[in-house]
Amino acid sequence: MAFRMKGLTKREERAWRAFLRAHYQIVRKLDAVLLNEEGISLSAFEVLRWLEAAPGGRMRRAHADV
Repeated sequence: MAFRMKGLTKREERAWRAFLRAHYQIVRKLDAVLLNEEGISLSAFEVLRWLEAAPGGRMRRAHADV
């Protein structure tokens, strides 16, 4: 039995699943490139970007959940 998403037509569901596959592939590629070229994961890079944008380069841990 296939999982069906409520509220979406078959066409919309196919588009949504295609988007999710593309997103996964892009994130995986970015992570690999960053690890290979900079020695940092995409997740770590994202945290550093949030810290860079924060006042004084600091954040409370509770606000760092992204």
